[in-house]
Amino acid sequence: MWDAIFQFLFKYPPVAFERGRLALASGWPAWVLLLLMVCAAALVGIYLASQHPRLSALARVLIWSTQTLTLAILLLLLWRPSLVLSTLVPQRNVLAILVDDSRSMAMAEDGVRRIDRVKETLDDSSRLLSELRDKFQVREYAFSSAAHRLASPNELTANGTSSRVEDALAEVYSELRHLPLAGMVLVTDGAQNIGTGSPEVLQEIEARKIPVYSLGVGREQFDRDLQLEELALPHSALPGSLITATATVRQHGYLGQSAKLEVREGGKLIKSKDVQFGPAEVQTVPVSFTPQSKGLREYTVSIVPSRDEPIPQNNSQSRLVEVQDRQAKVLYIEGEPRWEYKFILQALKQE
Repeated sequence: MWDAIFQFLFKYPPVAFERGRLALASGWPAWVLLLLMVCAAALVGIYLASQHPRLSALARVLIWSTQTLTLAILLLLLWRPSLVLSTLVPQRNVLAILVDDSRSMAMAEDGVRRIDRVKETLDDSSRLLSELRDKFQVREYAFSSAAHRLASPNELTANGTSSRVEDALAEVYSELRHLPLAGMVLVTDGAQNIGTGSPEVLQEIEARKIPVYSLGVGREQFDRDLQLEELALPHSALPGSLITATATVRQHGYLGQSAKLEVREGGKLIKSKDVQFGPAEVQTVPVSFTPQSKGLREYTVSIVPSRDEPIPQNNSQSRLVEVQDRQAKVLYIEGEPRWEYKFILQALKQE
């Protein structure tokens, strides 16, 4: 409703003003317009003060504001304000299509794999791709741990081990940043599960107002699913110290049930913990363990999938931790013995 009223008053919808820019088509300097507006406001004030001295202060301000605004609008119309919009020239602008090639895209729904539906949609003979190529130079990419060009959708294999959505957007934009980029289409079955992207590149995409369109593949939610959404681990630790991993677990359809959370160093199980699922879909589970060896170690935290879980691929995440080969050195200075020393010593022994 409000959009219709806005378009009735200003001829164009609000989105046109968001994407366009206002300009003065007369060619006269804008500073001259501002100077004339200031002079008009001063003249109106002088006129009211000299010709109508008996007016109250409130009435004088209202009359002055109304007359000044009227003169300002008339002056602005003389400068011919215009709305400048950018239009797409066929075959001059580039449209990037990024397709998720991770293993979750190999899931079958109604007997058809997700990746096969994408191949059918983006096939060279498809109507969608034909219409896009009439307007844009279409460039197709596949991404998982990294993004790369696709010569044909048939090259998609759904064998990737991760979904670095932000990293893929940043990589493709860095390749196309000097071309007239009309937009980026993201074809994926979910959010990224690793990587944080390049903030500077993503901010540049936003600053240039390059649209990013998302095309979802597959169901929005399964009847039963466990997912390890986030894993927080320290980047480094001391030998023999206690490390706490904080896992964020999302469940759907497992109310009142339990699952086992496991921590592995390489392929060796070093800690497990039972997780009871309550009414909340998301819960944070801390699990503490002691590194078994020194050096750079990979720790994998996972939820043991149930037999009826349709997508166990989202049940685990891995992080690298550097177990440093050194002893902690603490200098404690105090004027007299205090109880704090005892508790500090106990805490250091625990760590």
